Amino acid sequence: MTGAFVVKGYEGKHTCESVWKLKTLTAPFLTQKFLDEFRDNMKMDLQTFANKVQREYNMCPDRWKLGRARKDALTIIHGDEAAQINQLWDYGQELRRSNPGSKFFLTCNKVKVGDKTEDHLATLYWSYDALKRGFLRGCRPLICVDGCHIKTRYKGQLLTAVGIDPNDCIYPIAFGLVEVECTNSWEWFLTTLRDDLNITNTSPWTIISDKQKGLIKAVTKVFPDAEHRFCVRHLYQNFQKAGHKGEVLKNNLWAIARSTCVPKWQHNMDKMKAASQQAYEWVEELVPNTWIKAFFSDFSKCDMLLNNHSEVFNSYILQAREMVILSMLETIFYKLMLRVESKQAEAEKWPGTICPKIKKKLDKFTEWSVACRVKCAGNGLYHVESNEIEISYVVDLPGRCCDCKRWQLSGIPCYHAIACCRSNMTAPENLVHSCYSIKSYREAYGYNLTPLRGRAFWEKMNGVKVYPPLFTKVMGRPKKNRRKAPEEKMKNGAKHLTKHGVSMHCSICGNSDHNKKGHDKYIASVQVEQDETMQPEDEFFDDPSYIQERAHFPPTRTHGPLPQESSFVQSARDSIPAATVRITTASSRGNLRGRGRGRTSRAHVPDDGQQATRGRGKCTRKRRSDASASTTEVVDGDIIRGRGRATRRASYNTGTWSAHYMLSRDDEQQRAAIPDLNAFVPVHNGEEEEVVVTQNAPDQEDR
Repeated sequence: MTGAFVVKGYEGKHTCESVWKLKTLTAPFLTQKFLDEFRDNMKMDLQTFANKVQREYNMCPDRWKLGRARKDALTIIHGDEAAQINQLWDYGQELRRSNPGSKFFLTCNKVKVGDKTEDHLATLYWSYDALKRGFLRGCRPLICVDGCHIKTRYKGQLLTAVGIDPNDCIYPIAFGLVEVECTNSWEWFLTTLRDDLNITNTSPWTIISDKQKGLIKAVTKVFPDAEHRFCVRHLYQNFQKAGHKGEVLKNNLWAIARSTCVPKWQHNMDKMKAASQQAYEWVEELVPNTWIKAFFSDFSKCDMLLNNHSEVFNSYILQAREMVILSMLETIFYKLMLRVESKQAEAEKWPGTICPKIKKKLDKFTEWSVACRVKCAGNGLYHVESNEIEISYVVDLPGRCCDCKRWQLSGIPCYHAIACCRSNMTAPENLVHSCYSIKSYREAYGYNLTPLRGRAFWEKMNGVKVYPPLFTKVMGRPKKNRRKAPEEKMKNGAKHLTKHGVSMHCSICGNSDHNKKGHDKYIASVQVEQDETMQPEDEFFDDPSYIQERAHFPPTRTHGPLPQESSFVQSARDSIPAATVRITTASSRGNLRGRGRGRTSRAHVPDDGQQATRGRGKCTRKRRSDASASTTEVVDGDIIRGRGRATRRASYNTGTWSAHYMLSRDDEQQRAAIPDLNAFVPVHNGEEEEVVVTQNAPDQEDR
């Protein structure tokens, strides 16, 4: 037999000495031996890995070898990130094939490298059809937006839009991946989200966010008539940075934010003024309808003061954010798929008509109602007295309102109304708003996500090769932990000082931002910059590349077109609020101020209760002759001005960006393939029309 050998004799005793370091114990050897254990625990630290190697082979390899072995094992499990970015075309096609109606938009940035031009990943937007339908069918018109960091080599920011389900839990809607957070990136994400949800009238909607860079301007532009609320916890951080510290001022600030009616708000403002005149003046400058319950709109049936739902979802996908991009997308998809299925199973076991968390709140209010004294006035009207700063309230059970405004804000009867129910022998559950019902909950989770096929079955789109985002390696270990606020760094009442913010200096040249070790690299970079300034500028690239889909696969499961309007908004059309008027605390004195230019002119509040609103635009009267004309109307002697042009920009004119879109159309539209161009066009009434699939990506600068 060729290549075989026979053992003639075997001596079990060895006379050679044992050694503790073998050349055969290499990083590739450890990678193959412990690959399955890394599949089970991908967050295994090096110390645990070293203990496993010691128990198995009685050896202690150094940390550098263990680190290389772990890195190679994770690369085998997740794949190479650069190769996965180039597979996004195939993933987007598979997502739309298995879940028709889902959107997946990919944009690139053209970069000249040497003699060739490369397309580097710039932005990414995706959403799932089942979640969008459920959000429009069973959730309130409220969206929480936030951004979090991608903890991989190429970094980036993950923008998320999260709703609230009928049980007051998180409900993910859409996601976006950008390089940095700025005004243009948020404007791009919110515009795509608005068009994706078919939102045409923004006045019924409420946006909750932190004060991220550029987010306020983007919300004002994309959702001009929506109510924009800020997270009070981040507002308190700004309050502290302004020099207003202490437990008393903190409690007063939160008491003002929790005030649900004007008398309570005025009482808490007086307490803040008595504690600190400077803190009172700082609070008075804030816009009240962005953080005080007493000035919130009651249409969305939500009285939240925090952006916790976005924070919870960011923690929910924390493990996925540490993976390479394609593994991250798949992990998020399957986590949400399992979540929808588990929510459907939970709803089948719930008794009653309202969701459990709402029932728990109702029980708490029922306990508080024991201190209320009720006097019936007939026709469903009651006079309720309580021990709250000597205030009495009028409750209207048929109208479902109370002077404390808690009932109107949340849609859940307050304890004053529950005291009236006790006097009237009425079940409080019957007065809870329908948006908290189990029926609405089942409608929200009534659509399932269809699993994706394995990568070997994905259709090859053969799109333009996409390179990873431009990466600049920085000194030190990559940061993975969240930056904590100053008050979170306190330990046992003492603040630990660090060298954060201290600029290093080179001991050779004395310049900042580098040390002795990086002196040669710094000198080389300065020389390169000087050489580049002597050369003519590179060619200006602004020609977009058109990447279009291949042949269309018939969907496996379709639910028809996406609803044109939220069910909540449709059922409450008569109570949709008018265009939002931005006010300050001066509203309590009868002065309303508009945004933008012309703040010195104040609108007078008529005696009949009507408010004169002023917005942006010219003072001249124009007729609405076309869609792009500004409007000016006169109502009861008061001028109501429009916001200018009604048309939407087709693209952002923000520099040398080009977009490669993986565009998804409505399921009813037919598609015809063009073999020569490897693309498709929709067929409308027998005529072929080319689809433009380009869009300028956002600029990185915060303008």
